[in-house]
Amino acid sequence: LPICARAYLQLGRYRELIDAVSADGLAPRTRAEVLAARGSALLELGQMFDAEQAFAAAKDADPASPAGWTGMTILRLRQGAPVEAGQESERAVDLGPNDAEAWNALASVAHETGRSDEALTAYARALENDPRLLAARLARAGLLLDLDRLDEAGADIEYLRKEYPVEPRAMLLRALWLQRRGETDAARTALADTGAVLKAVPRETMERFPALLLVSGLTHSALGELERARDDLARYLELAPDNPGRSEEHT
Repeated sequence: LPICARAYLQLGRYRELIDAVSADGLAPRTRAEVLAARGSALLELGQMFDAEQAFAAAKDADPASPAGWTGMTILRLRQGAPVEAGQESERAVDLGPNDAEAWNALASVAHETGRSDEALTAYARALENDPRLLAARLARAGLLLDLDRLDEAGADIEYLRKEYPVEPRAMLLRALWLQRRGETDAARTALADTGAVLKAVPRETMERFPALLLVSGLTHSALGELERARDDLARYLELAPDNPGRSEEHT
């Protein structure tokens, strides 16, 4: 994927990606990846029909690329269609057996449908291919925490602390993990640190990444700052009505 398209996605600058990054004149594989990136941006902007068209175009641009199938997996999950999402994700990993994003998409479907063992296997494959894939690392840590597998969750949470020290979603997971371990004072400190980081995030950035609003709402609720929690959660539900979230969003 061209660096500029990847950067726009990571920064939440979705409209700029759509306006500035064209797929015209590119080689088939790169064209497919750019079209899929445009689809992901459209999806985050709530333009579901246009996102579906972009992912379909990515499939057509290079039938051997997993990019369009991976993107379509996330779209189908957002649409509440797990069976179709599963079919898309299976095709993605068939086409990209070493593609971390494809494996993460497959894991996401298993996670959403309560197949924890399958999800963990697929997250492991994603992270073998890209240990720094934040979405997969966060999602696996959250799932292990939900399963009360605290030692395994701790390994991912420690990795996140070292590699992404001020990532609010990782910080909240660490606070929850400490609480589950009975380390109440450390958990309270970690929660306060998470709140401090979130307070420094501009509102505009929060609204580009609705998952941060969810994390902020949960964090401020736990800190007893209920007005801020209500505001953040209400705005999250406005921006992501079909994506209520769990211990960590991976899409």
